[in-house]
Amino acid sequence: MRADAGCHPIVGRRRCDDEVSRAYGAKGAAVHSPSAVRPGALSDDLREAFGVVGYGLCVKPPARGLIEVYPHAALIEFLRAPRRLEYKAGRIGLYWPSLSDSERQDKLRAVWARVVEAMARRIAGVGEALPLPAPDLRGWRLKAYEDKLDALVCCAVGIAGLDGEAIAHGDADAAIWVPVGTAV
Repeated sequence: MRADAGCHPIVGRRRCDDEVSRAYGAKGAAVHSPSAVRPGALSDDLREAFGVVGYGLCVKPPARGLIEVYPHAALIEFLRAPRRLEYKAGRIGLYWPSLSDSERQDKLRAVWARVVEAMARRIAGVGEALPLPAPDLRGWRLKAYEDKLDALVCCAVGIAGLDGEAIAHGDADAAIWVPVGTAV
């Protein structure tokens, strides 16, 4: 495991959570407080498994290992958005309360299209590999697509980190990586 890797279980709020919240809170993207339950053992197990195969947790450049990413902050940077993007399927009623369900779905798909388009400019083939879901899909299928977008954003931040286009917010124990001024 690398010398710069933080190895402590996440049991509460960390410096990286506070730094990202200060940087992006006014844009609607403050970090939720982690706990021993969430992410809990999943985080510990992932970090340990990656460490065993030589991918330690990176808390400072270069990003040559496992990194932590917060998709909301990353999307703000990738799209140079003034605020957190409204792309969470389960929150569309909160995002657009005065619209009909059909109109909300259209708005959600428009935001998703922006994300896919931006990621396609960074990663070849994304547009073809991740077409928008059919307009009649609902429920878990929309959440599954949203999860794919989050994974894609995390990959794009990883690439930005490898290219020296991301910064690590945090300290020697934990860092959240965010791309810097890399609008596409």
